[in-house]
Amino acid sequence: MSVGSQSARVSPCIEILCISLILAGYLTQCVITAASHTPTVDEFSDVPMGLYHLKTHQFNIDRRNPPLMKILCALPLHLMGVEIDTDPKWVGDGEGWYPWLLGTRFMRMSGERYTEYFFYARMVVVAVSILLGLLVHRWAREEEGPLVALIALLLFTQAPAILGHSTLATLDIGVSALVFGGFYALRRVVRDRDGLAGMFCGLMFGLALGAKFVTLFFLPLVPLLYLVRPGSTRAPDWKSEMRIVLIMGTAFYLAVCAAYLFLHFPRPSALIEGIALGISDSRTGEFPAFLFGEWSNAGFPHYYLAALLVKMPVPLLVLLGVGLARIVIAHTDLRRKLFLTLPPLVLIYLLSFHYRKNYGIRYLLPAYPFLILIAASGAGWLLRRGRPARILAAVLVSWLVIGSIAVTPHHLSGFNILARNRIPLLDSNLDWGQDLGRLADYVHDRKAGKIKLAYFGHVDPLLYGLDYELISVPNEPGLYAISANFLYGYPYAITYAENRLINVPQDAFAWLRTYQPLARVGRSIYIFEVAE
Repeated sequence: MSVGSQSARVSPCIEILCISLILAGYLTQCVITAASHTPTVDEFSDVPMGLYHLKTHQFNIDRRNPPLMKILCALPLHLMGVEIDTDPKWVGDGEGWYPWLLGTRFMRMSGERYTEYFFYARMVVVAVSILLGLLVHRWAREEEGPLVALIALLLFTQAPAILGHSTLATLDIGVSALVFGGFYALRRVVRDRDGLAGMFCGLMFGLALGAKFVTLFFLPLVPLLYLVRPGSTRAPDWKSEMRIVLIMGTAFYLAVCAAYLFLHFPRPSALIEGIALGISDSRTGEFPAFLFGEWSNAGFPHYYLAALLVKMPVPLLVLLGVGLARIVIAHTDLRRKLFLTLPPLVLIYLLSFHYRKNYGIRYLLPAYPFLILIAASGAGWLLRRGRPARILAAVLVSWLVIGSIAVTPHHLSGFNILARNRIPLLDSNLDWGQDLGRLADYVHDRKAGKIKLAYFGHVDPLLYGLDYELISVPNEPGLYAISANFLYGYPYAITYAENRLINVPQDAFAWLRTYQPLARVGRSIYIFEVAE
């Protein structure tokens, strides 16, 4: 009996209706979130850089990140005729803060339509995330049948990390979709030795490398999993094998070149330089890491496991635990176990012990589709264990869905109950500059007048009509608005203050933590009132 045949049957009409309802709810949440968030830290430069790449076919700016997702996000703006200033003074040597200077120039040129442009760019990522969700559904359906596949799709669309980053015009969802697509195709290659699947596999991994260099972590798994043939007694056909390998390699190479718009073809020098810079950064880090109130310049080996434990909702963690237990104890196909578990395990291991950037759960997003499949498998196992287990599965899934809907549109900054009302993580886990528009609404609704501001982001507060001055003198009377990252000590730079770059040292605003906050705007900006 196949694994899929153990699952309860679902009629095709009901299945299509459920898929449509799940995706309709997901799309509604995404549109609400994408329309309400201020452009975040990476979006601020990624979208203008995508336009810059399309206008110039040059990759001399932000060489540490490949161009594919930036180009795709900027494509709607390019088709609308939106302009970008390509004057070399906004580009410089492409290093340091130059990408954000280009983003600042784009903001000044765009005027009132600035935030509208980012909504269109975000819709590209929403579309990619829907395709990823459908691929998760298909994989689960092939493995365990239609009911588990519907659960997998529901878990995927209601996972806060997925919702939080699917609504931003950044690189993480794109590379997650492409990597997962590559492994899906590789699974077909291993099973059927199909050349067409091999071509698709090579294309997916090539495009993934053109989307983000984290793809390099997964590439060694391709030959390893390709050679997995549990229980096979048939002698390999070496001619057929070499043909498939050649197809995969050629497709991979052409996809990488296509991501770089075939610049410097046939030798993608921009890719090679970017990989070298990325390796250098992974060894040295950039900003200090924050974990449960502690700082480290070297990073924390347990950072990403801790991030997973406090960012993933408890019901999803429970289902994931059940699914992992099932994989360990069940006599299932070794190949199936490896395809589900190796990609996330390798990513977590390499990020934990060979990568010094502790920036957030977004770096784990390529593991999420595999973790969702394992969790859905756990839910499916519970559904077959009798009435109490079925009730538990229903409670866990309902808990996840209700909780996810309740926190819309603040999925980006949410933590589960294991955080115990503490701030366990900073940066994109909590505060990526998404709440500036909400701060403007708060100030205008209360007719608060001029405020003292330290905003972690790059969008000019004047764009939202905020009357402000930068926080400069401690304990000076007035109404203060400060981003969580700055409040808890994150060192960064302010780029929106009259074309000046102001470096904010670590714990520059620690004195504000002695006051009781008056309010919290969104999830990332705290309001304080300092009396005379």
